[in-house]
Amino acid sequence: VLIASKLGPQRIYYWDGKSKKMQDRLLKALMPPFLESIGVVDVETATGPLIVRDEFAVGKNGIGRVGENLKEWFYSKVEAPSGPTLLSYSKITYSSLDGPIIEELGSKVETTMAQILALIEHQEIGGPGVLLNNNCLDNIFYVKDALDVLRTVRVFWREVGWRIFAYSVTCPGEWGAGSQVFSRNSSFAVAV
Repeated sequence: VLIASKLGPQRIYYWDGKSKKMQDRLLKALMPPFLESIGVVDVETATGPLIVRDEFAVGKNGIGRVGENLKEWFYSKVEAPSGPTLLSYSKITYSSLDGPIIEELGSKVETTMAQILALIEHQEIGGPGVLLNNNCLDNIFYVKDALDVLRTVRVFWREVGWRIFAYSVTCPGEWGAGSQVFSRNSSFAVAV
């Protein structure tokens, strides 16, 4: 019904005769973009390796809670230093699963735990900065875990600290409109 109302009665027959690939392209052209670019942030990470278990612990760096999946998937990970990088961040304009977001970001999707930590340290007590800290919206990152599996890392502020959780990128939950997604500002590989 929504598609028909967008196309109008004269074009519905045109739509009906097209292949699935063509229908998908037409639908994408009719829908507003679901990632709206907000800006770019320069992220200065530590010069030494990042031991995830040590830095993403409750009570350290303003962290109030760490999810069990993050502990299981990331606590054995050690990231090599990566130096300064630029991250892009975009607002989700309407609810979306991880799959379409990952597809939209393409080769720029992967970030690191060190980059997340640098952003958190800059806003350690939930102060002003690029991370949303309003108790109801999420900051979303895509990071490879200790076994090199791409995961969704959710960072959000609640009353007394940052909360950090990890999810499978195939999780059926949608990210709400207004949340932010962080990605690399270029297609170059991430050093870990």
